[in-house]
Amino acid sequence: MRGHAPKRNFAGWLKPLSPPGISGRVHLILFFPIAMILLAVAIMFVQRHFDRVTRQLVASFQPKLELVLMTINTAPDIEAAANDIGHVTDVFGLSVWFANSEQTNVEDHSVWFDLTGTIAIDVLHRIEPAIVGVDLEPGPGSQPILAVLTRHGIALIQVPRSALTPSNPQQFLILIIFAALLTTVISLLFLRNQLRPIRRLSNAVEAFSRGRDIDLPITGAREIRSAATAFVEMRKRIRQQEQERTTVFANISHDLKTPLARVRLGLELLEKSPERKALVKDIQLMDKMISEVLEYTRHGKIGDIGELKPIEVVRTIVGDAQAAGQAVELRISPGYPDDVTVVWHQLALRRALDNLILNARKHASRAILTVQIVDQFHVFCVEDDGEGIDEADRRRAIEPNVRLDKARNLNLSEGSGLGLAIVNQIATTHGGGLDLGESEELGGLKATIRLSTNALVGLEGFEPPTKAL
Repeated sequence: MRGHAPKRNFAGWLKPLSPPGISGRVHLILFFPIAMILLAVAIMFVQRHFDRVTRQLVASFQPKLELVLMTINTAPDIEAAANDIGHVTDVFGLSVWFANSEQTNVEDHSVWFDLTGTIAIDVLHRIEPAIVGVDLEPGPGSQPILAVLTRHGIALIQVPRSALTPSNPQQFLILIIFAALLTTVISLLFLRNQLRPIRRLSNAVEAFSRGRDIDLPITGAREIRSAATAFVEMRKRIRQQEQERTTVFANISHDLKTPLARVRLGLELLEKSPERKALVKDIQLMDKMISEVLEYTRHGKIGDIGELKPIEVVRTIVGDAQAAGQAVELRISPGYPDDVTVVWHQLALRRALDNLILNARKHASRAILTVQIVDQFHVFCVEDDGEGIDEADRRRAIEPNVRLDKARNLNLSEGSGLGLAIVNQIATTHGGGLDLGESEELGGLKATIRLSTNALVGLEGFEPPTKAL
């Protein structure tokens, strides 16, 4: 069964035609009624005033025309008619002559913007059937000519325009248009002052979304001042909350330094062994991460950016996981060079892969880490044989503090729901992304991260999203 397209109402048709911005819409709302009102007034005035005045003028001219025609028609010949008509035309300000063979084809003619010409021509034909043509515009500076059929042939009567129509009726429309434009310009000047506080508020909101604060004066109408005041108060509270959170992070990070130093000192007193070496290495990594958090709370950026070889980092991560008893297999694509160097965050790749491998350890018994290069991206894929994540929940799984029903994404009772969120933040910051799918080989979760080769070249640091910290 063929479906029917949904019907669109009148508002639906007008919506695509309306301006997208509030300034354009307000201008349209202001200008459209003014234009419609002035247009209606102009039409009504033309119909009622100019139409009536034109008919009255033509009616006043009718006796003069009848007298001229009677004088011509009562003359015995054309010469006598020409002599007799001179006395009449001098009194009425007319000019009359008889057409030759080249002047017999006189038709009705008026310019397109002549508002009263059509009315005058129509009335002249009705009051005098002998009129065969009315040329209201015979030439520049010339007066209208009436072609009238008489007993001596076609007589051409030149009539002052003022005897048939009001003088310059288009001036009224020009005056109306000028009044409309003047009113619109004045209104737009006042409207501009009313829209300026809205633009300032919009710029302040956009700047705040980018981490900058700009001065926002509280001006404008009462509603706009209320909105601006609410935004300023909200911005102040958010900045205060950020400061409090940053202080908490700094205090926690600083306090962790002391017990971490004691643990490290205790490990140094133990006998040398592979286990001791691995623990010291982990403590050094923890100490570096804590230092980065302190650096972020002080200067707003995390960690150092520099050159590193991804393959060395990957082998170290897999080696540490295998030493801890986790079944992790490393597969390096044949086209992946061992000596390739990139400019990344020093600990970004390790943090991302550690989270993925830790996630696999909690929910699976086996994992495979595959490394390859696709176009300008380094692709790292971690697959496991666990339960996986349903397709409907994969988008939610990478959101911070989300605890899925089937206990993935580090969302165990002791988890915080930040594992995959941190991985996604790292991948996004490095010009890539995180994709979740199903492993064809192991049947569990397949987590793929892409990191761009040149994402951080030329940068001194970057600021990851705070929600993923």
